[in-house]
Amino acid sequence: MKIKYAIFIISLFLISCGKPFPIEDALYAEYKAIVCKIPSGEVTPELLMRQLEINKLFEEKLKQGEQPSADWIATHAKKLQDVLDTKTCVAAASAVIQAPTAAAPAEAPQPVAVAAAPVKDKNDTCTAGTKTIFSCMTEKGKRIELCDGDGKITYTFGPPNAPELTLKVDRAAATTNQWEGFGSSMYYSVNLKNGKTNYAVFTNADKNSQEFTAGVEVTNSVKSLAVVKCSGEGLYGVEGIDLKKAD
Repeated sequence: MKIKYAIFIISLFLISCGKPFPIEDALYAEYKAIVCKIPSGEVTPELLMRQLEINKLFEEKLKQGEQPSADWIATHAKKLQDVLDTKTCVAAASAVIQAPTAAAPAEAPQPVAVAAAPVKDKNDTCTAGTKTIFSCMTEKGKRIELCDGDGKITYTFGPPNAPELTLKVDRAAATTNQWEGFGSSMYYSVNLKNGKTNYAVFTNADKNSQEFTAGVEVTNSVKSLAVVKCSGEGLYGVEGIDLKKAD
């Protein structure tokens, strides 16, 4: 009797371990296609919200009513690491991006290629030879902008073509926060220090509130001094930027 019971338990264990990984490759491919649009500035708040929806699907599929297995978590972490690597975006050029909607599209979506960099906005202050990685307008008509080039990250804030603040920091001294695949807030930032003051140019998509925000937070070693948010569309390229990870 004990032998039969032991065989039964072993059989259940083998069956549970043999469950296929629950997340389809197509979902990772769609996520990858969104990630690959970020460096070129084509990503929109709608696509970032779709990215948030996909992350919720990841969590739901991993749980499937129970705690996800360690093997599934490890597999998902590896796949997500590959997805977030923008150096492999060429391989994702034919991936399909779906609009965030509960209903199925009337027609099959067409493959989307990774596009060339967008036409430079006449109000962008980034100089020739540098790349605009973040640019948006605030409700009060100020522009928040990050430029990357010549070994430096340049932050500007103020009216278009008349910035009130310009801060240039060596790339080696700049840091970044990159969402690691878990948690309710998909937060990304580029952080620049000016003495004891830190400027964090950020994007954040909240899974719970389904809200997307972007802007700059100014802090010192003690507290947050100000948060200025973007209003409307912009270029949000801080996700996947190749900088030193913040402590």
